[in-house]
Amino acid sequence: MIGHIFTIYGAGFETTASGMNYTLFLLALNPSVQEKVHFELDSIFGSDTNRDITLKDLSDMKYLEMCVNEALRIYPPVPSIVRHAQEDIPLGNGQIAPKGAQVMILIREILRDPAHFPDPEVFNPDKFLPDECAARHLFAYIPFSSGPRNCLGMKYALKQMKTCLAHIFRQFRVSTVQKREDISLLYGMVLELKPNLELILTPK
Repeated sequence: MIGHIFTIYGAGFETTASGMNYTLFLLALNPSVQEKVHFELDSIFGSDTNRDITLKDLSDMKYLEMCVNEALRIYPPVPSIVRHAQEDIPLGNGQIAPKGAQVMILIREILRDPAHFPDPEVFNPDKFLPDECAARHLFAYIPFSSGPRNCLGMKYALKQMKTCLAHIFRQFRVSTVQKREDISLLYGMVLELKPNLELILTPK
């Protein structure tokens, strides 16, 4: 029970909040992309900035979801995971990770593989257009891990992030005086950005 509680609080709160912060930061740095988000939300809600968001609204936020996915690709809240090898795993260099070994999977490095994501350092939500996703290897994009041990809350987390971000962007534009090169990354159980992100919200 204690283990489940830690999982719910650790994996269900910090990671989602971080994912939203990273999305806001990257959209603040890319105002032309942010304008597309505003256009999409305006087409869904019109001038009504207060009505509740429905599941249909969330399904219509396709471009916002692309932005979230691209932010999670650049700054995955969980940058690495450890798994136990269930069988011998041959590696590309001729070595073998033996059955029972602990294998560290560097999620952030996988998400920056130029073979699957050209110009990996560039924030470009078009990397998640349907045709782009269909052409990519199933395990090329794994910010929530994948397979039988993937994140159980993945769909809920995406809905939560889209809902909160939509509420923000319906009423504000986001900017920042920081640059990506100002930010250092600290790898741990979660990815930390130092110094803290500073965002400016301006009413629309």
